[in-house]
Amino acid sequence: MNSKETDMQQQILQAAEQLVMENGFDATSTTDIARKVGCNQALVHYYFRTKENLLQQIFVKNANAVLDSLEHYPFEGELEDLIRNLVEVYFKILTAHPKIPFIIISQLISNDERRMFVRDFIVENDRRRSIYYRFDSVVQAAVASGKIRPVRTLDLLINVVSLVVFTFVSLPMYVDWLRKDEQEVKQYLEERQEEVVRTMLSSLRPLQ
Repeated sequence: MNSKETDMQQQILQAAEQLVMENGFDATSTTDIARKVGCNQALVHYYFRTKENLLQQIFVKNANAVLDSLEHYPFEGELEDLIRNLVEVYFKILTAHPKIPFIIISQLISNDERRMFVRDFIVENDRRRSIYYRFDSVVQAAVASGKIRPVRTLDLLINVVSLVVFTFVSLPMYVDWLRKDEQEVKQYLEERQEEVVRTMLSSLRPLQ
């Protein structure tokens, strides 16, 4: 694939991602995507075949943003720094794309085929699975040294993701109900990021 084709493919993917984030997957058509890019619909099908494949590629793009940052993480030093960095990565991605949790809940988790795609993409991939084991080694070393209470790494990750994701799931209510402007939302997310870190670290304190 030459550079011109690669550029067109990326334009289509970017347009599809923006429309899906704005309108939802079901309300986005390949015609809408082609119109936004300024190409014909056949070109969208040429590069991505189906709208389903486009959704998968949107997921892959955003999942890789998290996984790539963790893959190159040294996984050394204090668990506190690792948790802080992990929360920061999640907040950075979701601040740029606050509707990602809604897409995941409505389109990936609720659909068996798509859920299996996510499993194959993450769990069944040795390179990505190794990230979990490297993270696990840091967690279990902290447990063994008595720095944190006994905890399963999976539970820790679920807690982090839950706290971060709910911040963005509840964000529309925060904005609409309390009539918050853009600057107030920015400050709120910064405060929530720190609160998530504090909550996680507090929950991991050694048992008395």
